[in-house]
Amino acid sequence: MTTESASSEAKHVQPGQGKTFRARGDLFFFKVVGADNENAFSLCEVWNVPQGGVPPHIDHGNDEAFFVLEGTYACQLGDLQLTCSPGESFFVPRGTPHAFKNIGDAQARMLIVQSPGGVVEKYMEEAWEQIKDPSNPPPPVEPDFERVMAVAHKYGIEMLPSA
Repeated sequence: MTTESASSEAKHVQPGQGKTFRARGDLFFFKVVGADNENAFSLCEVWNVPQGGVPPHIDHGNDEAFFVLEGTYACQLGDLQLTCSPGESFFVPRGTPHAFKNIGDAQARMLIVQSPGGVVEKYMEEAWEQIKDPSNPPPPVEPDFERVMAVAHKYGIEMLPSA
């Protein structure tokens, strides 16, 4: 029995494609967005530069699952500190402090599924820089961290002090 909605359509996204944003030097490729599936989930591929990643924060409105594709990450999940390599995954329920950092000397990549969808991609769209051509991105712009913090708050993302 098929339970898909009439508004959902099959979708195919090539490598290096998807609605793309740059945050702190890292690229976020949204392969599936909430609008694709009535906000059931979003799927994002992240390319993290060496020492790049996401600082400690809490997502109050969505759960996240991560799957490491390439590289090595230092991950904080609540009080747990992990080192994750390709093939490893971790789950972060809403309300749990978490962070991740590429600790290698080359680009690292992971997939992130967010549920419900729509929240994180809207945050990225309002807070960070959209990249139209990821194969030839423009020089980075200096982020307005005051605006980033205000948009994070708007979408239920609480930024925490770094350890």
